[in-house]
Amino acid sequence: MMHIHRYYDVDIVNGPGTRCTLFVADCEHQWIDSGTPFTLQMEERLIADLQDRRISRQGLSLSGGDPLHPHNVPHICRLVKRVRAECPGKDIWL
Repeated sequence: MMHIHRYYDVDIVNGPGTRCTLFVADCEHQWIDSGTPFTLQMEERLIADLQDRRISRQGLSLSGGDPLHPHNVPHICRLVKRVRAECPGKDIWL
């Protein structure tokens, strides 16, 4: 299971425009198993936030920790594929 440190549903700092930003935990720099689990409920919230038409969101930013740590790659790939499928037109910054 992937862990996260923080999630911002509205962020203007970590990429262009208004975005959703997910700070991914689990790396080899003393963060192993830190943070909170990234659950299906959290994933559903992120997708809903990206689809919310009340705020024009440009996309999703994935930051760290280490989103590309080998432990996280399968989870990040699945999330990116889902965002691409369900949130067309949103960019993804990693």
